[in-house]
Amino acid sequence: MLAFRSKVTAWRNACIAAFQFLTRFPLPLRIDYTDQVFRRSVVFYPFVGAVIGLLLTLVAAGLRLWLPGFPAAAILLSLWIMLTGALHLDGLMDTADGILSHRSREKMLEIMRDSRVGAMGVIVCVLYLLLKLSFIMELLDGTWDQAAVFFCCIPIWSRWFTVLSIIGWPYAREGSTGMGGYFRSVRFRHFLGATLIAAIFTLGALWLTGFGGYRLMLYFLGFPLICGLLGWGIAQYLHQKLGGLTGDTYGAINELLELFMLFAVLIIWN
Repeated sequence: MLAFRSKVTAWRNACIAAFQFLTRFPLPLRIDYTDQVFRRSVVFYPFVGAVIGLLLTLVAAGLRLWLPGFPAAAILLSLWIMLTGALHLDGLMDTADGILSHRSREKMLEIMRDSRVGAMGVIVCVLYLLLKLSFIMELLDGTWDQAAVFFCCIPIWSRWFTVLSIIGWPYAREGSTGMGGYFRSVRFRHFLGATLIAAIFTLGALWLTGFGGYRLMLYFLGFPLICGLLGWGIAQYLHQKLGGLTGDTYGAINELLELFMLFAVLIIWN
């Protein structure tokens, strides 16, 4: 019985750690952040994405009833960023500063470690936000049941691929420097757990929005397929540039996947 309680407590702490690390949700619980806690926390990354997606969907449903498309999209994008404390956006800017410097691999990694944001990071951030804002606006003006599924599920699968990128590509920095080094002990079984959670919440979102039959299977298989292909391309490019991935690139991959999945949705939709 004590062993069972210990296991439950360990997984509970891992879930809380995932929310505390990836979001700004008020969870005032103190946890001992050991390697085991970090390793297990990745299993709950899609769950974090599901909660973020649900909040975005609920807010979007209200905004589209009361506001025109542009201000509604701007508010929703602001909420999207605030829920994560701009954690992933910071990683995107640091990655842009390094990759677009066109320096040596070692110099790129050194630039990415610098907490200051350079010109290329700012430019990429502005372009990214403009594109994402326009994509959100188009979704809000479209068919709501489909838009609701996209708002709910895209954050799930972008974080699912974060787990895959952790186990699928080596860590670029030698030793354990940087936040990304904490995840070097993540194994394939953790990815399987994350996949199961992503699948469950995706099926739930599709069912709640009235999808069934071939449409349910099409969307259910489409999310991991599109996310996997897009994510592989991004991660492989960064790996070739840096010799692996870092904590900054995990955030950049998450942001770019959300953007490109919204883009792919609009292409298919139209």
